[in-house]
Amino acid sequence: MKLLNTFTQRYIDHVCKINPDHEVITGTKGPLKYVKIKNFLENPEDLKEFLAHFPAIDRFKSIEEDSKYSKIYAAGSKAPGIQQMIPQLYLMNLQEYLHVLLNKINYCRYPYDPSIWDFYTNYLDKDIKSFASNTVPHTDPFSIACNIYLTEVENTGTQFFKYNGINKEFYQNKYLQRDILEFNKFKSLSLYSSREEISSLNKEDLTDWEVFNGDSIFEEYHYMPSEYNSVSIYKGCFWHAIKYDAKNSTKERYSLVGAIK
Repeated sequence: MKLLNTFTQRYIDHVCKINPDHEVITGTKGPLKYVKIKNFLENPEDLKEFLAHFPAIDRFKSIEEDSKYSKIYAAGSKAPGIQQMIPQLYLMNLQEYLHVLLNKINYCRYPYDPSIWDFYTNYLDKDIKSFASNTVPHTDPFSIACNIYLTEVENTGTQFFKYNGINKEFYQNKYLQRDILEFNKFKSLSLYSSREEISSLNKEDLTDWEVFNGDSIFEEYHYMPSEYNSVSIYKGCFWHAIKYDAKNSTKERYSLVGAIK
């Protein structure tokens, strides 16, 4: 058995090959504009197998095994599940195609530049844990998210929420922050306080994953289901959350996320 898993550039081009018969759908719901690409890849199973070779750290088990890791992961990403960081060098074909497409439909206005793309995966299964209120709606630290779904799982996708303030509805955090009265009220809600304020995590902070379907504060107004071999594209400034029923699902949810900074 070889020590390293090696791949040729031809094989990487193969796993990233775009299906010429894919379908691009654009839509609007309130101020949210989104893009859906169906039947995106020619070889989605091969891409999934290729990505599985990259390592991933299980943050939850790490904290359970030794509390010294709690501060490390409290300071990092609060994304649910397990992530693999994928060097974008391997996915140049995907990112260039998506960027050119988004330029063409006026969804992204700046020209293609490989350096503004990042890639990572999201992996969720029945053992997923929640921490730092990461089941509630959030916004992303990047401008555009492109979620490429590589497993077929029922009743999972991306939910979009609006915040019901004192006198107004807000779809994006940046507008809420400009209203001092409304923003101060929002900050007083401990469940929705900034997840970046978390300084450490303990075993007790890891709780069972619960699907968030809205409450008196956040109301769902749109849902994008995660269809196999499709891409869901939206701007990260809109409040959203992953929908995944860990208690009842028997299948793993695995997606590749391309993010434009």
